Amino acid sequence: MVIFDDNAKRIGLIVADEKQAIMEYFKDWHLDKLTWDEFEVYWANQDAINLYILFCGCGEVQAASGTQYLIDNFSVDQIINYGVVGGINPDFKTGDVVLVSDIIPYQYDLSPLGYEKATLPKNIDKYLDVDAERLCELMEKIDLPLASCASGDKFLLPDDKKQLWEKYETDICDMESYGIAYTCNLNRIPYVMIKAVSDDSNDGAEKYRETLYEASLKCLRYLERVIL
Repeated sequence: MVIFDDNAKRIGLIVADEKQAIMEYFKDWHLDKLTWDEFEVYWANQDAINLYILFCGCGEVQAASGTQYLIDNFSVDQIINYGVVGGINPDFKTGDVVLVSDIIPYQYDLSPLGYEKATLPKNIDKYLDVDAERLCELMEKIDLPLASCASGDKFLLPDDKKQLWEKYETDICDMESYGIAYTCNLNRIPYVMIKAVSDDSNDGAEKYRETLYEASLKCLRYLERVIL
């Protein structure tokens, strides 16, 4: 089994918990499970594409750790984060697929020390922006809308989403994006995030469970076009 090919693209794919859809969608690729320490990693290969799929679990710390793990162990050229998100902007409905344009860590709060909430104190902008040139290329290729993502370690219910919409006007929410983006920036690794809305601004956990699989599959149809 050749899992390191210098002549092929080496893409790291970070996934929280959408495993069923991933395993079904990539069944026609050459797909092997790799045993690497604590993380569950799969190698998917097709032609000149080597895709290293890591299931990190939910949360910023898990996502950041998984991202660093892929960078350190597989020398990936880029990171893609795929998965489902909650909708905050009322215009985004269940099943919509988006490209993440910027991320805000809404739970990060040093305001008692004089800093603005959701702002890191080391001259880092409030929002982590995805590379604009790369986004333009992808928008031309797959024609998806851009979305601002509120990222934090909490599954948000409708009242939470309403508060974030009123305060930050972000479009979607998840529990991994900031950890991934921050880690990629530290390593100077390009990244892109493609997400599908599983529960819109009026929905919560029940809707998420109902739509997780279908929303994941819909997102994957765009993901393959990003990879190839």
